[in-house]
Amino acid sequence: MSKRAHSKISSGGVLNSMLSSLSRTNESTLTAKKAEAQVAKLTAGRGQTIAVDDNSAAPDAAIAQFLQDMRALIDEKGFGANVEVELRLGRITSCLQEARCRPSQDGVDAAVVLSDTQMKAVGAKFVPGVAEVDYKGFVRGVEGMLRGDAYSEHKEKQVVHNMAQSKRVVQDVDPQSNMRGKPMVQVKERLGSIDIFMPHCQYDCRVSISCEFPMREPEGDMSEMPVAENIRHKDRVSAVGRDLRVDLTKVLEESTNKKSFEVEVELSEPAVNGWLSQPDENGQSWKSAIETSSLLWKMVKYFMPNSGQAFKRHWDFPGATEVQNAYQGRLGIRGKFSGTMPVGFARWHIPLVQSREYFVSEKTDGVRYFLVVAGGTTVLVDRSNSPFAASGLDLLKLVLPEGTVLDGELVFHQKDKRYVFIAFDIIATGPSTEDSHVDKPFVERLRILNDFLSEEYVLCAMDTYTRSVGFLTPVILNMQGTVRIRYPQPGY
Repeated sequence: MSKRAHSKISSGGVLNSMLSSLSRTNESTLTAKKAEAQVAKLTAGRGQTIAVDDNSAAPDAAIAQFLQDMRALIDEKGFGANVEVELRLGRITSCLQEARCRPSQDGVDAAVVLSDTQMKAVGAKFVPGVAEVDYKGFVRGVEGMLRGDAYSEHKEKQVVHNMAQSKRVVQDVDPQSNMRGKPMVQVKERLGSIDIFMPHCQYDCRVSISCEFPMREPEGDMSEMPVAENIRHKDRVSAVGRDLRVDLTKVLEESTNKKSFEVEVELSEPAVNGWLSQPDENGQSWKSAIETSSLLWKMVKYFMPNSGQAFKRHWDFPGATEVQNAYQGRLGIRGKFSGTMPVGFARWHIPLVQSREYFVSEKTDGVRYFLVVAGGTTVLVDRSNSPFAASGLDLLKLVLPEGTVLDGELVFHQKDKRYVFIAFDIIATGPSTEDSHVDKPFVERLRILNDFLSEEYVLCAMDTYTRSVGFLTPVILNMQGTVRIRYPQPGY
């Protein structure tokens, strides 16, 4: 490449042109910075927007799919390491405003799963940790877990020096003397993660998979090691069970004296190895992934019950046509919710209940859905004929036959503090004509329903058979709500 003559470079015309261009560039940069500052000022505290329009997925199923997608990478990089599967609570936050991201629609319950690439695309990051005032509630939750026999308490204090290249030096601290133990070097490589945005809950989630290599003694003294990027003092209490542990950690940043509070759920080594050891044949690996992910999400629902709600989705998932055919084909009505609808109880109904037998059960204050198992998936369908996802549905796919259609409600169980599906009628128990029950009397459908279901997964409405109108008064008083009356006439 030839060099230009110095005289030509410094000539007035060229130099003036360069200075003019540079001036315009500086003005544009300054204008852009002012505009960016103005936008940040206007949107301060509001956060980035994340689309939630029917964009939800069942969180446990999404975690299971993430686990399955990571198997090849684990096989490639996990030799000689412990595979760590961890769920952390925190908030998905705007990279610009440092505020929690907002849903594109207010008042929408959602569980939107985001990959690393999608997080970057919306300008968001996951910030782990919970507020101190909320941390006390998590402590009470762990104390409740420890009152049973399934979990044991473990406490530890550590000083962690975080180094470059996924390396850290860990020192255990004696709780009595507060003396630091021997420093140990640990290398932990993150293989991947997904984030779950839940605007209706206090916090969002991040599920990550890492390879944690065995600790070793450092080469030389601590003073000879590179300067740590940060030093964190950790005071942790854990509830340790067979399949997982819940860690609550108070963290003190040494350089800033800033406190933070972390909540983590980590699968046990036997649980992770049990999943990884399953073969891909006959869906065994997928079944194990679903069961493993449900362990994590069960803890999320324990601490944040609203995470167990149903979330609206599109009719664009694999098996959607089979799902619609499963219930619409049985009832002969297309494009709308075809379930039986409630009828008000008026004065003129009293002679009717005096003269005929009927079944009475509590009318739960839930949301009405068909629960449909078809097309290799399990879906809830509401009165507007919209599909919904919810945690736990993929577990039902493992125990209920293809073609099952139940009529019921998704209810928040006040005692157990969780969402449950209560079935009060059954439409089909399989795909064939013989599996349809719409033409059978209710008394027979009720018997089939109770024989068919296991309370471990789906509850049945408790129906009482009577023919006395006087029976209704104490029932209504005791239930402190409304009741459902059904006659044993033929047909759904």
